[in-house]
Amino acid sequence: MIIQLVTISVKPADRAAFLRALRINYDGTAREPGNIRYDVLRDPLDEDSFTIYEVFRDQAALEAHRASDHYRECMQIIAPMIAGAISKKVLAPVYMPPPPDGAAD
Repeated sequence: MIIQLVTISVKPADRAAFLRALRINYDGTAREPGNIRYDVLRDPLDEDSFTIYEVFRDQAALEAHRASDHYRECMQIIAPMIAGAISKKVLAPVYMPPPPDGAAD
């Protein structure tokens, strides 16, 4: 399994447009066969800071996600809305339920 926490800060004036664009990726990712989980979270103390919790079956699933039309469209739209660098942290599972079909790498 590939688990990532991606944190993005957006310009305050672009928050609503950012969320609309991110919905494109959220909806498309939910249909990907290699996606296990994709949660969009907002910092309650900073409404312009978002964290995306992503779980993909394996590296091939993550690469397919990055090559998808919905991902590329979203990234193109949000690029000018981002304030600062995108932070990405890759994590390894310790205790978590297995994927829905029970297969884990």
